[in-house]
Amino acid sequence: MWETHFEDVHSIFLGYLLLRPKYVELRKEVIRKKRKNNIYDIQESQIVELFKKKYEAELKKVAINKITFTGLEDLSNLDFMTLESAFELIPPNTQYEDHKAFLNIFLPLCSRELGKDRDGVDYYVKSGFMNRFAYFILCSSKDEICAYLRPFVDNFSDLRDMAQLFQEFILVEDTLKHYDEFWIVWNTFYDCIVKTCEKRGSRFYTNELIHNYLLAWPYWRSDVREWHTLKEREKGFYKRVSEDIGHHPSVLYSISKVLNEVGSSFINDGVIWISNILQKNPQYASTELETNTIYYIENIMKRYIFNNRQNIKATLSLRRHVIFILNFLLEKGSTTGYLLREDIL
Repeated sequence: MWETHFEDVHSIFLGYLLLRPKYVELRKEVIRKKRKNNIYDIQESQIVELFKKKYEAELKKVAINKITFTGLEDLSNLDFMTLESAFELIPPNTQYEDHKAFLNIFLPLCSRELGKDRDGVDYYVKSGFMNRFAYFILCSSKDEICAYLRPFVDNFSDLRDMAQLFQEFILVEDTLKHYDEFWIVWNTFYDCIVKTCEKRGSRFYTNELIHNYLLAWPYWRSDVREWHTLKEREKGFYKRVSEDIGHHPSVLYSISKVLNEVGSSFINDGVIWISNILQKNPQYASTELETNTIYYIENIMKRYIFNNRQNIKATLSLRRHVIFILNFLLEKGSTTGYLLREDIL
């Protein structure tokens, strides 16, 4: 309808923002009066009829497209659910000024809501918003994405909501295949992830946040070994990650997992990343790692040595990287590490 009847549907959008709060208040008033009289049978149709009579003039304005954005009351006072429903009405990649004005109000409010360390908005409402938001962002023009994401960067937190938001971006991108837009989003949040990894102590959802951001997503199919949005260019992304935040155990886990799954084609570079992480962070030898980290590294080394045996023996620098990883596995009590080490010595 935005394409064929723009003015009409825009009036519905504005009318919703104008009238939804009034309907909610009227409904509360009706229920309050009925309960005062010990009446508990609430007929929604009765409320609708009362609403139509009380706000007949406003409804007519909506019908003839006479509602304006500037004529609305302060939208920041509206509840999240109302604003989220209005957000769903906006078309992707909108260039209309009223819509952008709405987003300038809604997105900062929303980013603060997602950053709250408590249960506030209903889980399913939040989840629906995140999916819609990911779709909206990945369908936006490249020069607008960073501006739309700015409130979420400014209010970034290592809570479950942000971990889930990254998950929704992966899910939506898996369908849309908007490669450039997706990596604009990911690069926009890079510094936030670095700061999260530098915090002392660990928040409950920090690991999940890092896993999702580094695409060590737990829901890839077991047979998936590549992803259309993970290309040769992203070797630079993982190399940077390994250098900047390789000290965080979730990063070592995530890179190892990715090299076993959607980033399996990066294995030659990945062995170097893992070796450098382990050399730069000797504490890993005595640190309890995330479950399956050693298992993933073992699989990487088995596959890598099987395909590169002669090259490893002929190239001293590469041999050093491989031996360092195998020695690390040996220190962790890995039988696989011991056997592989004996095989190439």
